[in-house]
Amino acid sequence: MNTKEKVITGTVITLISGVLITLGVIAGMREQEKLITGLRISGNQLLDKTDYIEFTGFTTPESFNRLKLADIKKRFDEHSYIMNTAVKRNADNSVSVEITEKMIVAQTIRDRALHLITENLELLKLIQGTLKADYPVISNLPDTLYTGADSLKYNSELKLGVRIIQGMLYAAPDAVRLAEVDMRRGNEIIMHMENVPAFIKLGRGNFPLKIAALSQLLKNVKLKMKLDNALYVDVRYAKRIYIGNYEESRLAI
Repeated sequence: MNTKEKVITGTVITLISGVLITLGVIAGMREQEKLITGLRISGNQLLDKTDYIEFTGFTTPESFNRLKLADIKKRFDEHSYIMNTAVKRNADNSVSVEITEKMIVAQTIRDRALHLITENLELLKLIQGTLKADYPVISNLPDTLYTGADSLKYNSELKLGVRIIQGMLYAAPDAVRLAEVDMRRGNEIIMHMENVPAFIKLGRGNFPLKIAALSQLLKNVKLKMKLDNALYVDVRYAKRIYIGNYEESRLAI
């Protein structure tokens, strides 16, 4: 190989080396650009953002910056409070995580622990740090509810309690602040409200008529004033409402 050929060969090698180095640098830069820079949480109401982050384990950039969006979504969806998660990558390589939490309608005690009840009758054990826990209580469910892991979910008494709560909130959303639906272990049902001192004798059966009649009473300002000194309101007879005062306090429930 003459001198001229050696020069050409050296030049080509140098050019190839330069190209390879440049491509390597570009590939490295692109790889660096693909790393997730952070998580932006939104939609949370039941728990603080940091509580959801701690559950997922995504507490440091290294714990999530190389993950796929599907993996991030899957981990958030595993939380008992979350119904669904939508994830989106942003221009700055951060990821927006929009949480849709399960709809809570009531709460009850099971196995000596407070549980939230979803609109689909799913029981969720109350997590420490829950921001909202002032839902109506469904109390005194029959003891038979506590046999079997999923028996409470499908029990007719629980369904009935949820139906009563949903019916009251639908019929008079501005007038009702329901505190408790006492199922009385299968006996006649009693309700307690935050904004009415009297307890409500609801009984059993004909619930649509009873709820409609009670909602009309609560929405009528003049009639509602009569409840300020009442001991109880009896709507067990659906079309007729009886108001008992303290002079009749010896009457049996």
